[in-house]
Amino acid sequence: ANGANEIVAKERRTFDSHREYIEELEARLEEAERLRDDDLMEDIRRKLGGARQVAFEEMSLLRHEVGLAKVPAVCEHLETALEGGSVILFAWHRDVVDAICVHFGDRAVRLTGDTPMDERQKAVDRFQAGEVDLFVGNIKAAGVGITLTASSHVVFAELDWVPGNLTQAEDRPHRIGQKESVLVQHLVFEDSVDAYMVQKLIAKQAVIHEAMDEKPVEPEAPADCKAEIPVKEDVEQTTIKVKVVEPLPKEQAEAIHKCLQRLAGTCDGAFALDNRG
Repeated sequence: ANGANEIVAKERRTFDSHREYIEELEARLEEAERLRDDDLMEDIRRKLGGARQVAFEEMSLLRHEVGLAKVPAVCEHLETALEGGSVILFAWHRDVVDAICVHFGDRAVRLTGDTPMDERQKAVDRFQAGEVDLFVGNIKAAGVGITLTASSHVVFAELDWVPGNLTQAEDRPHRIGQKESVLVQHLVFEDSVDAYMVQKLIAKQAVIHEAMDEKPVEPEAPADCKAEIPVKEDVEQTTIKVKVVEPLPKEQAEAIHKCLQRLAGTCDGAFALDNRG
C-alpha cells in the first residue's frame, strides 16, 4: 500500500507541475495575442507544444506505474464482486491485463490487441457459455464488436481520455439478451490522475447526454464497493439509458451520438495534458 501511495503522490506532483507550467504558457500566449506580437506568439506556441509533449510522455509512464500498482487491490475487489456473479474487467495496459489474468488463472479469459483473431471469439464464447466467470479485456481491442451479455457487472481498472471508448466498452453487456441493468464501476486511487480523468469524463459525457437529450439514471452507489481503492460514489453508477423520443431516425441519432463522443474526446482541457483530448 505504501508503494502505491508513493507512486500516486509522485504522479500527482508531476501532473500538477506540468499543468501549472502549461497554464502559465497559455496565459502568456493570451497576452501575446492581445498585444498582437507575432514573434512572441510563435515562440510561446513552440514552447507550449514541447511542454505538452513532455507532459504526455511523462504522464503516460506514470499512469502505467499506477495501473500496475492497482493490480492487487483490483484483484481483491474482483474476488468480492465475483461472489455475486460473472464480471467484465477492462484495462488499458497489456501487462495490467496479464497480471489480473495470472491471478485468476483458469477462471478468466483475456482479449487484447495481440490476441489472435480465431482466439478472440473463443474467449467470448467461453465467457458467454459460463465456462469462466471473468472476462478481462483491453478497452480498445475488447471494447467493440463483441457481445458479453453473460454479465451485468463492468469494472474499469484503468481509463481512457475519450468517453466514446469507455461507452463502447460499457455497452458490451448492453446487447440483445441482457435482462438486467448494468452496474459500471471505475476503480481509482484517491487523488490520482485517474480520479481527475473520471471527473473530466463525467463532464464530457454530461455534455453528450445534454446534446442528445438523454437522461441517464444515477442511483446511489452500493456501500460495499470501496475495497482498497477509494471509489468515489459519484463515479460508480448503474448504467440504465433512458432515451427521450427523438425526431431523428435511430441510425442517424446514433451516428450523431458517436460523432459527439469523438468530438468531446478532443476538445477540452484534457488536450493540455496529453495532446489527445
